[in-house]
Amino acid sequence: MIIYDLEIQKLVPPRDGKILPDFNYCAGWTDYVGMGLACLALYDCVRQEYHVFDEFNLDQIQKRFDKTDLIVGFNILKFDNNILRAYDIKIQDSKCYDLLAEIARAAGTPNDFKGLSLNAICEANFKSGKTGDGADAPKLYQTKNFGSLFNYCMADVRLTKKLFDRVIDAGHIINPRNNQWIRVNRPR
Repeated sequence: MIIYDLEIQKLVPPRDGKILPDFNYCAGWTDYVGMGLACLALYDCVRQEYHVFDEFNLDQIQKRFDKTDLIVGFNILKFDNNILRAYDIKIQDSKCYDLLAEIARAAGTPNDFKGLSLNAICEANFKSGKTGDGADAPKLYQTKNFGSLFNYCMADVRLTKKLFDRVIDAGHIINPRNNQWIRVNRPR
């Protein structure tokens, strides 16, 4: 089993239209090719090891995904997997367990993710959240602050693993929208 997260190279244009000078932007949230892969961090559950990859060692990512029976992440079905597919990484959705999708389904809103960010869920369940904001990751990449970028991505993998472990061990989490317990389906 692998738990992963990735960050992108280019900023997504903000809704208010205020573009920051000196930064590169993609065309929008569905411009997976234009976003670019800044880095990918993963936890290999069999080896009990963390790894960080960039766009220059994509073949290693593909090998790891091919060898695993389960790929876990947060919002991977709608976002992360699509970024990897833009780089010709082949991922079978049937091998994927998306925590966001499962939590939204358990909360009774399978198509509405509002209020279900990784940060909000972790704050509600662990009283601690993310180390930063994913929207800032492209800034770290573009300013060549790779150490901070890799650390941020790795911290998100650690949080995703902690959340996944809670689902596996307890079978339920606190819904951050209303602070009520919800039962979350485990992977099959």
